[in-house]
Amino acid sequence: MTMLSMQQKFSSDPQLKELKVSIEQVQVVKDGGNRYQGIARVRHDGDLHEVPVQVTADGDAVIWKTDPGAFLFVAQKELRKAMQ
Repeated sequence: MTMLSMQQKFSSDPQLKELKVSIEQVQVVKDGGNRYQGIARVRHDGDLHEVPVQVTADGDAVIWKTDPGAFLFVAQKELRKAMQ
């Protein structure tokens, strides 16, 4: 569910969809209660990156978040492309 939610965000958000970010896999382990910690494997411009992700799930829905700067690699690569 988390992987689908993340991919939907990157595919439908007008500011993000042109970046062509692909969520390849999300693995999580229980942190306590309904909270999970994990790693999302994210592909951007041919490179695979691992991004820490925190997930809260109640059985019907998930909410995920990443730390500030977790996707900085995308901005850096896009900036390099723009400067070429």
